[in-house]
Amino acid sequence: MFAKGSGVKRSHVEAVRWYRMAADQGYAKAQYNLGYKYSAGEGVACWRIRKDKGSSRNFAAAMRFFHQAADRGHLEAQYILDVKYSKGDGVERDHIQAVRLLRLAADHGMANAQYLGVKYSSGEGVKLSHADAARWYRQAADQGVAHAQFFLACKYARGEGTRKDLAAAGHWYRKAAEQGMANAQLNLGLAYVQGECMKQNRFEDQHWIQKAAAQGCSQAQELLLPALNKAARSRVVARRGRARTAGSSGAGRAGRARCSELCGGRDRGWGASDQRCSGRHQWRRHSGAQRTLLLN
Repeated sequence: MFAKGSGVKRSHVEAVRWYRMAADQGYAKAQYNLGYKYSAGEGVACWRIRKDKGSSRNFAAAMRFFHQAADRGHLEAQYILDVKYSKGDGVERDHIQAVRLLRLAADHGMANAQYLGVKYSSGEGVKLSHADAARWYRQAADQGVAHAQFFLACKYARGEGTRKDLAAAGHWYRKAAEQGMANAQLNLGLAYVQGECMKQNRFEDQHWIQKAAAQGCSQAQELLLPALNKAARSRVVARRGRARTAGSSGAGRAGRARCSELCGGRDRGWGASDQRCSGRHQWRRHSGAQRTLLLN
């Protein structure tokens, strides 16, 4: 309540006080929340010393409470400990410890933890194994984790750790792309261009590459440059064409009126094929220059 200000005035200090009382009684969620407060420096005494980063946020206390929550099976605590050990955030980097904690959360079905496949792909803290990577990617992908869907698609496209299956690769690229992942959008667009994972489709390839480019994907932007330049040139040509047409139509009306006078009031119109005056006295083509002569 105090942390979010639900029904009471928001106060991190009061939130910490209540979290601490619950944590002392072994409540895992309170231990996790208290660890977060120490990690962020919210509501704890040391936050006034340095607000940027460092020991003033009391990472030691944060890690202690995260470990208490993790030991009681709190999945988010296990996951965040993996992140901290992997990055060396407030603790010495330890990939083996990170993988151990991440596996605990993954074995209990936590979708983000099942992104464990990235550890097997890189060999960080475990023996490199593309087969295990694909297996964990699949579990996370089935639960909707976009990054796992993208990397699983890459595995299928390359045949790493699983049989090569371009149709499956296209399926998982689309799943990740629909969640807004730029790299997946780019790869899906390229799949439509090349006709490997998907049937060639000019509209679809431009659609997905443009989406990736709009998110700042440099490769997608480079692919679009020739098309953008061509479109820009086409627009310039079209504008010039419209300008010429407008000028010609105005001169044509004036020229027709003058020819009518020269034909003794008999306006026989324009010839359908060559746009020449149909009067017997005049067989000059009504180009821009000759219309000018007629009017003068």
